[in-house]
Amino acid sequence: MGYQFTFAQGTLRGKITDETGQAVIGAAVVLKADPGVGTITDFDGIYSLEIKSTEPVVVVISFISYVKQESTVNPKGGEVILRNFSLVPASFDIGEVVIESKANRAGDFYMEKIKQNSATSIDYISSEVIQKIGDRDVSAAVSRVPGVSTVGNFVTVRGLADRYLKTTVNGSRIPTLDPFTNNLNLDIFATGMIDNLVITKTASPDLPGDWSGAYISIETKDYPEKLTVEISTSVGYNPQSTFQNIVSSRGSSTDWLGWDNGYRDVPNGVPIIQSEYPVPNLSPDLNQQFQAIGIADDLNVYGITSGTPITSGDDFHRLGLNNLGLLGPAQFYNEQAFNNAVNEYNALYPSSFFFQHYNQDLADIGTSFNNDWFTVTKNAPLNFSQNFSIGNQTKLFGRTLGFLVAFRYSSATQYDGNSVINRTTRQPNFLQVDNATLADDLELTQQISSETHGWNGLINLAYKLNQNNSFSFLFMPNILGENNARTYQGRTDDQSPSETLFGHDQIYTERQQLVYQYRSEHYIPGSKIKIDLNASYTDGARNALDFKDLRYLYDKDEDIFFFQTTYTPERRYRYLNEDLLDARASVEIPIEKWAAQKAKVKVGGAYQRNERNTTQVQYSLQGVKNVVIDTTLSDFIYQDRFSIEGESNFDLSYNNSSLDLDSDIGISNITAAFAMVDFNLTPLLRVVGGVRMEQTDIFTDIQTYFDRNLPRDDPDRRVVGIRVANPGAINQVDFLPSVNLIYKLNADPQAPINLRFNYFQSLARPSFRELSSVELLDFELRANLRGNNELKVVDVRNYDLRLESYFKNGDNVSLSLFYKDFKNHIELIQTPGIATFSWENAPKSQAFGVEVEGKKQLTKHFDIRGNFSFIDSETTITTPVMKTRRMFGQAPYIVNTTLSYEHDSLGFNASVSYNIQGPKIAAVVNAAVAQPDIIEIPRHVIDVNLNKRFGRHYYVGIRIRNLINAPFRRAYDFDAGYLLDFDNIRWGPVYNLSFTYRL
Repeated sequence: MGYQFTFAQGTLRGKITDETGQAVIGAAVVLKADPGVGTITDFDGIYSLEIKSTEPVVVVISFISYVKQESTVNPKGGEVILRNFSLVPASFDIGEVVIESKANRAGDFYMEKIKQNSATSIDYISSEVIQKIGDRDVSAAVSRVPGVSTVGNFVTVRGLADRYLKTTVNGSRIPTLDPFTNNLNLDIFATGMIDNLVITKTASPDLPGDWSGAYISIETKDYPEKLTVEISTSVGYNPQSTFQNIVSSRGSSTDWLGWDNGYRDVPNGVPIIQSEYPVPNLSPDLNQQFQAIGIADDLNVYGITSGTPITSGDDFHRLGLNNLGLLGPAQFYNEQAFNNAVNEYNALYPSSFFFQHYNQDLADIGTSFNNDWFTVTKNAPLNFSQNFSIGNQTKLFGRTLGFLVAFRYSSATQYDGNSVINRTTRQPNFLQVDNATLADDLELTQQISSETHGWNGLINLAYKLNQNNSFSFLFMPNILGENNARTYQGRTDDQSPSETLFGHDQIYTERQQLVYQYRSEHYIPGSKIKIDLNASYTDGARNALDFKDLRYLYDKDEDIFFFQTTYTPERRYRYLNEDLLDARASVEIPIEKWAAQKAKVKVGGAYQRNERNTTQVQYSLQGVKNVVIDTTLSDFIYQDRFSIEGESNFDLSYNNSSLDLDSDIGISNITAAFAMVDFNLTPLLRVVGGVRMEQTDIFTDIQTYFDRNLPRDDPDRRVVGIRVANPGAINQVDFLPSVNLIYKLNADPQAPINLRFNYFQSLARPSFRELSSVELLDFELRANLRGNNELKVVDVRNYDLRLESYFKNGDNVSLSLFYKDFKNHIELIQTPGIATFSWENAPKSQAFGVEVEGKKQLTKHFDIRGNFSFIDSETTITTPVMKTRRMFGQAPYIVNTTLSYEHDSLGFNASVSYNIQGPKIAAVVNAAVAQPDIIEIPRHVIDVNLNKRFGRHYYVGIRIRNLINAPFRRAYDFDAGYLLDFDNIRWGPVYNLSFTYRL
């Protein structure tokens, strides 16, 4: 049997919902003139009716206990007409109710219905709004949602840090691929591939229990109702980088594709394992010399082993010369003959022979590395992106097959030629308020750049076996490569006034996520039971290649370069592989006419397995300490100096300085089961509640200790900081109750007013990185991050009250109050006096906040939407003394506003958006000293978007991002203010011009 394509005169398709916005299953759609021709809706409320008449026909939509509706349609030439209907109970007196727009998931109307009737409190941004604003990736779009702000490409909600968020794709989790955060980097998702972003802020038992700030679902595009094609090209100009000479590094020929072709990787043949790495032997002793020339075995009969010391002139030495035929037996103790034999031996086997024998492998390693320690300059091109998507539905074996294929490629460059870095370990009393100066330990100016190239794909297939069973498959590859480089100069406190510190840093990061998802939905008509099955598997990898850290000093008085005696130039390689399986199943059972009200029970389970292993290899450059460089530095480090020169000279070499603590493994198994009920106590009061059980089994350990099966506290386990490098392990069972009460203050479905109360208990688990004893250097912090194997799970109790009002003209407003009580809140702490950070549990923390959100149609063409969040937080710590302060990562306020203009007849829309979040703690200094905390300073971001349609299919857009060039700034929190920046970077505004064709 082959493909079967059926074309009628036309097709009527759409969705049928009830007064609450829920899908109506089994509603009939028939021709009024011929009731025998018709169809019924499936479990999503979707119908499709082929119409062969060449004249207008009337269709009748009906369902038991609902008012019948009629609509006239006139499809022509295979046309697909999209029409949705909202049914109203027969007891209501209504007029004509026909919605003639496509009720797709990407529209505000659809999402508003979902929000009004959701059991939990949700916010969203739809694809419709994203197109108006012009955001190109999810990290930009999600910042428009109430209470949401972004830090780089990461998200905070209600000011809460990443550990209290759960980011999913279609409800399934994918790995973060970041060793330093729990947050998912959202810039890998193009907005052209999503229908909407849904932010759930209160829980129900069918949702995972390890979040409290927000449950974020990136809903990918579904297949369209008819053929849809979109092609879009965008170019961007950044005055700070585009066509400017920027600091960069040498790259590979495949950088533009988002990955390195091996240029930056550890060269073939260079050992990664330290024990396999050759050790330099600058002066081989006599025993080693005899081993090198192959007579060691002959001497074994005399009891000489590889460890036997041989001294010049002793019997062992004479035996060796005898074995070589240089010293006869009769002359064994003849000193003249012995000296002659030694001279002959030295002539046959000069010291250079043995030096080369024992060090050639090391020399080969040195010359095999790319000798590109120094950054380069390059001219940055225009930013660029290309998007393509096509979708439709057809017939396969007589059944509906929907498909969507999408692709996006993008490249962008950011550069700041005058950013700053400061580091201090000083107490606040060192601050001289009168002249606003601070005695800091490190003061640098830097040139820094970030070059990204990546692509995303989406293949979504949906097959409807019949009205009651459907299957969908999704494949989404995400590839992103990022090249970071910087040069810096400045001073440190331990330098003389004539000395200047210089540095060159380079790192390339490549990320790959291959996401595979399956979903099937089943409906049993007799019992009206719904079964939902989901499975998602992600194959992820993140490699940080050739992180070169080169720093040196220049003495202007002596006019010389030299390296610090306490520092060695290093290059690091990190390999992270993470696979994640997320499977869920649920069964929804309706309870017919429970107390004359609607009711249903939902039960289900979930299983999640996460495996991660991280490997770091570190090579340090030997032969540079205490060396005065009276030539240019680049002439000092050149390739030939890694070769063996002269009799026994070895200028430069690499040492494998990797540590046991550089590599780790993590395994996580989360098993869950839940039961919940959803019922109306009265026509106005709805109750949704139940309990979720989650079993946590997390294990992480240093890889070599894991391979050796070392028990806890084994003497072979190293001490890191104040702790033994023990395994991090959590094994516990949690019961997480939740209840949602929704009271309709106004039951009008066109203008409802809801009062919502929610309580739920949740948790936050430490990540593999935080729970592991591994210690890694962070590029941005310029500091080491060390794990804590004693971290505990965070317990959170959440209370939420929301009043939401919707108006018939589409306006809405909502007011939310929330309170969150944390036990064992996890914070990033800086060790006093040294550049090392780690994570600790704070005994008690709390956050209280208010959110206001609204949308108002100002005139026929202007509307404004905005949201404001104000949060007060407090953390109590008990060591070394009891004190309180703000929560780590908690912003005190967040503001998002968007003013939009839309004129359909002109085909023109425009918007101006503003975003800011209040100051929040980016890193906490250990409370043992009065050192200042590090604060992320508020950043005013203004974005502008203009779009114009030409004809039916062509669009031109202009986008301006970060119009006022607001800096990314972190500063020390002194009593006198933020007088010293921790770092301060301005990436510049970006002006984008796009051309789009839509069919």
